[in-house]
Formats: sequence, C-alpha cells, structure tokens
Amino acid sequence: MLSLVKELEKRVEDFKKVSNSFTFADVDKRALSLLTDNKYKDIADEIRERFTYIRVDEYQDTNDAQELFLAALRKPHKDGKQAHIFCVGDAKQSIYGFRNSKVELFRNRQKDYIKNPEHGEVITRNRNYRSQPLLLHQINEIFKKYRYGLNSMPFLYIKERRQNEKS
Repeated sequence: MLSLVKELEKRVEDFKKVSNSFTFADVDKRALSLLTDNKYKDIADEIRERFTYIRVDEYQDTNDAQELFLAALRKPHKDGKQAHIFCVGDAKQSIYGFRNSKVELFRNRQKDYIKNPEHGEVITRNRNYRSQPLLLHQINEIFKKYRYGLNSMPFLYIKERRQNEKS
C-alpha cells in the first residue's frame, strides 16, 4: 500500500512539473518561502513595505501556513514600521476545518488582544438585524455547548436589544 501511495505522489509531482500546475499547499509554501528565505530578503522587504494595512476576512478559517504567512508579512520594515492587521471572523462559523483551518488561531488572537491591549482591540459585533428572535434563540441554544471565550456572547435581535437598552 505504501509503495502505491509513493507512486501516486511521484506521478502527481511529475504531472505538476509537466503541466506547470500547483496545489494550494504549493502556493502556500512558495509564498511563505518568498517572505522567510534569506535568499529572497530584498524581495521580502519590498513586499512588506507595500502594506500599511492587511485585512483578513473569515479569519476563523485560517490555517497554520496562512498564520505564518501573515506573521512574515507583518514583520517590521527596515524603518521599524509594521503593517496593521484587521481580522474579521466568527468561531461559530468554523465547523468544517476547511483546508486544515484552526479556530484556535482566531481564539488565541482574541485572548492576546484582551490580555495585551497594546497588541490590538477586539470589537464584538453580535447584533443581528436580519434574523427573527426565535431563530436567534435556537442558534444560541445550540451553541451553548460550544462556547469559545468571547464567542460565548449570544446573537441579539436588534429590536430586543433596543427594548433592553431603554430600561
């Protein structure tokens, strides 16, 4: 069985070379190498200097390779400046482990920002303008079992929230 797997891997690699094709993992490795390998230092510095702000959407679906890439991209420039990062995500939506994503990366960043406010700020957006109160109640009940730190905050229906704020 092992020889079969090795043969398949060899054929895939041969095909990629002949067809000039790449997998997502290949692209991840090459991009990270461009920012971390000393032989590309000048290129990496030039790339970093282009970024003042980095926005990451669906951050709960980030994997280790992408996290390393972000860290390498945010490495301080020659002048000491560093790109600002803005991450958006919801741990309640991280249910698939898509491409080896780790919701722990999301949670760890939240914990770091709470513990060390000089590193960043957590802004919680748990008001929901689109879903009815009954649906939100049911979603919150399901996720009671899966509370993740800050993500334990329930979704609130906006009308319900306004009524509570008045009293």
